[in-house]
Amino acid sequence: MSRTSPHRRSNGLLVSLVFLCPACASTRSDGLVAGSSRSVPDRAVDRRASFWAEHGTEWSCAIDREWVLPDEPQVLHCVVRNGSPRRLTLKTERTHGLWPFASTQRSRVAIYWKRAALSARGVDNEESSSLRPLERDLDVAPLSEAAIEVAIPDQEMRESDYVRLEIQVVVYPVAVQFEGEPERFGVLGFPPVVIHVCNCPRLTSRTEASSVRPIPSLDVEAPGLIARAVFAAQQDTVATVENLVQVLPGLQGARRQEAFVALRWMTGLSLGNEVEPWRGWWASEEGGLWTLLQQRKL
Repeated sequence: MSRTSPHRRSNGLLVSLVFLCPACASTRSDGLVAGSSRSVPDRAVDRRASFWAEHGTEWSCAIDREWVLPDEPQVLHCVVRNGSPRRLTLKTERTHGLWPFASTQRSRVAIYWKRAALSARGVDNEESSSLRPLERDLDVAPLSEAAIEVAIPDQEMRESDYVRLEIQVVVYPVAVQFEGEPERFGVLGFPPVVIHVCNCPRLTSRTEASSVRPIPSLDVEAPGLIARAVFAAQQDTVATVENLVQVLPGLQGARRQEAFVALRWMTGLSLGNEVEPWRGWWASEEGGLWTLLQQRKL
């Protein structure tokens, strides 16, 4: 019996902000930053969150399109929304100390990458980071917004069928000043965004993607099986998994291996590269429980 349900994907963005101290105090960072496992006392988190809330400041990160071709240029828009009646400035550099012992710290843009490349061979995971200078001050007028734009280089598929990129931008150290207030020093961690890269023009075109309906009949013989399965799972994970399990016996060679990789990616299970374990799991109580958990996520 078919176990299907509508699949909706949340577009909500979470913000990780670390706000430190006034410029005249210590510049020691006590916050959660990408790549760090240190914790922040609850009262410190509340105080920093309260500061931004009082000034009506919000942060988000967005991309033009979620599904792109490998050679298609992409730009991350790291948006700062100033809900305060005072101008907000993020400065490229900060000088502290007195002459002749004064020193200057320049703001940098750190980009953290998590790359998962899927092919018939399996999943290849990589993590990396890069640093760029913050090239100019960011002035945000009262009750307005401005953006730091970060260009993302083209992605090499390396014989992969589908690549998932999770990217987070962190700006540090940055001097933050609201007009008429003391300068403060902080680290700004924008929320991560996900980009899907594949060689399927129908999935990456705005007009074409809206017409793609791979459920309930996913064309397993067409190129890009893994990418199309991931795309379909964004609409309905349960139906996509069910479809792949049902067609497994008829697949051969690389197509079957691609189906196994897609199933492992969507379910988080490692049931090997044989048909019967997957069919048995789907028909079992464990498969029914997995379906129920997926439906509760909606």
